[in-house]
Amino acid sequence: MLADGARQGVDGKLYIFGGQWDQLFVGSLPTTQKLAFALVIKVEYSEALADHRLVIELQDEDRNDLGANISAGFRPGHPPMTDVGSAISVPLAIEPPPVPINQHGRLVWRISIDGTEVGELPMVVRPLPNQQLPIQAASDP
Repeated sequence: MLADGARQGVDGKLYIFGGQWDQLFVGSLPTTQKLAFALVIKVEYSEALADHRLVIELQDEDRNDLGANISAGFRPGHPPMTDVGSAISVPLAIEPPPVPINQHGRLVWRISIDGTEVGELPMVVRPLPNQQLPIQAASDP
C-alpha cells in the first residue's frame, strides 16, 4: 500500500501512517511528494536463504518509465519456529527520498522481485480543486 509514512518494527510488524491512499492532489507541477511503501512479501521456504532484489518503478499508463525508481535487497532467512516448508511473510517499509511528480493522470508503481512483476499500486495525480474565497461586495458608508 501507499502511505504517508511506514516503519518496520523490531517485532516484525509494519507501522503505517496515513495508509492506503491512491490519489494525490498537487498545487503545481513539477513537484515532489514524500510517500512510503508498506509491503508484505511471501517468500517460499526454499528461497528464504537467498538474496532477492525488489524494484519499484513509477510508470504512466503506457508503461513509460517516469524515472522515480526504488531498489532494495532483502534476505528473509528462516525466522525462529518456522515450520519446514512454510512460506515466510516478509514485511517491508520503504520510505524513499521525495519522489518527483511531473504530470497529472493515472500513474502506476510496478513492483518486481528478481525481475518478475509481482504487483502494482495505482496512483492518480490530480490538480488541487480551485478553492477561491467568495468575493464580498464592499458596502458604502
